[in-house]
Amino acid sequence: MISRGWQLFATVAVLFCSAGLAWGQETPAEPDAVPQRDALVEYRRGNYGAAIEITRDEIAQNPARLDAYVVLGWSLMAQDRWREAADAAQQAVSLRRWDARVLHILGESHYRLGNYETAIQRLQEYLAVNPQGSQRSAVYFYLGDALYRVGEYHHADIALSSAVEFSPDNPRWWVVLGNAREQAGQTEIARAAYQRALDLQPGLSDAQAALARLAD
Repeated sequence: MISRGWQLFATVAVLFCSAGLAWGQETPAEPDAVPQRDALVEYRRGNYGAAIEITRDEIAQNPARLDAYVVLGWSLMAQDRWREAADAAQQAVSLRRWDARVLHILGESHYRLGNYETAIQRLQEYLAVNPQGSQRSAVYFYLGDALYRVGEYHHADIALSSAVEFSPDNPRWWVVLGNAREQAGQTEIARAAYQRALDLQPGLSDAQAALARLAD
């Protein structure tokens, strides 16, 4: 049986090739990249309900308007409406399969919904087509935590290590990294991750409990 690790590397390689033609069209996963001004202005102001209403009207008038789906997805995510955000992004996939913004919405939404296998696929695709994207640290964390939750501890370690490399000051991410390493049998580097979490946030109970557990 082919391991997930080989599948991951094969997937990334294929996606880099597949995305080559579309790379020039790919828009960074940032609000500034969306030319849809009215809905985007409302989104930036935190008027998510207004942005949702505008984008849905635009989609009704023109179902091929990709940017409307993107702003709709962001606005739904901002309201923790993960199922609706995933549905909106899924519709957008048929318009542009490898759009990084859409893949990010799909990946995070399915992660939040607990659909970890789907989240893993979409988050890997995001990193393949947009490895320097502004969402990469969060995407690596979601990917690593999803891998941890499905029992892929070594691969979770790799993704979570990337997450803390790009965003080293999040103590809870270090705890999750420690959990993955501990489950993988890497006690010493797990202890180091828990200690780093405590250095960042003294008194963090999860890290304290983990260090006490490893000391037994």
